[in-house]
Amino acid sequence: MRQKVGAKPDLQHLIETHIQDGRIVKSGVHKLLFETDLTIEVLLLKILDVVQKYARPAISEYSVGAAALGASGTIYVGMNVEFAGTDVSQTIHAEQCTVINAAHYGERHLQVLTVTAPPCGVCRQFLYEVDGAADLDILLEGAALHKLPFYLPEPFGPQDLNVTGGLLSAQNHAFSAPYSGSVDKVLSDCARKWANRSYAPYTQSYAGVALGLSDGQVIGGGYIENAAFNPSLAPIKSAICRLFLAGKSYEDVTKIHVAQFSHSKIDHVKSTQQIMENLGSAVKFSQETLTAKEPNNE
Repeated sequence: MRQKVGAKPDLQHLIETHIQDGRIVKSGVHKLLFETDLTIEVLLLKILDVVQKYARPAISEYSVGAAALGASGTIYVGMNVEFAGTDVSQTIHAEQCTVINAAHYGERHLQVLTVTAPPCGVCRQFLYEVDGAADLDILLEGAALHKLPFYLPEPFGPQDLNVTGGLLSAQNHAFSAPYSGSVDKVLSDCARKWANRSYAPYTQSYAGVALGLSDGQVIGGGYIENAAFNPSLAPIKSAICRLFLAGKSYEDVTKIHVAQFSHSKIDHVKSTQQIMENLGSAVKFSQETLTAKEPNNE
């Protein structure tokens, strides 16, 4: 028998039980729609009430949540993250976190994105980097549904710099490097994997970061670049988004490893060390340079 969900707290609890590691898989989405009689658009808006609580606004104390429906049928969530003691330009916006989350699971296209407040200019520019951005619907409470270009007229993006594909398109830079005994192999493998998957078509500053946790789990993230540069995200930020979406905290991090391309124009080690201050002085840091790069086979 179909369950009717009436009170808002019951609906929030039901949604929360379906969010696992930052996403609601396709089967869970179908189950929620069946149990609640909601449309997909209303469900996305209701998810924001839950996701907003995941935010980490250490400076502004202004919480933002976002959710996106992928072409696969899975819903990905994200929240804003700020870093105490750093300049505000280091902020990770909720929309950025959501895209990072989708990229982590290999999602290739987003259909609809919703957020608790209209996307700021940085996020509109960031979202335009996503493959198929012109067809991305932006859903806001109390507003008509519009495609992303409605919010970003006369846009500048990958196509203006002769880049095909875009963010979320498959990346494989085929880095390989001999294992060094001075580096934790599990961390090295993870960081290199995310360097291979990093999106940096403008500077080729490929890099990945791996976070080693006290329970033995390893969480990684790759560098994400933007045609306008400023909305780009350092690999440490990608990894930290995934850290929080996995239900972990700074206190769980014991090790951090950076792997970056030898010809990188950007020093990802410096950006990582700046944010490391939030992780505590006991975190062990290591790095490696990726020198063997074969032609991209994508």
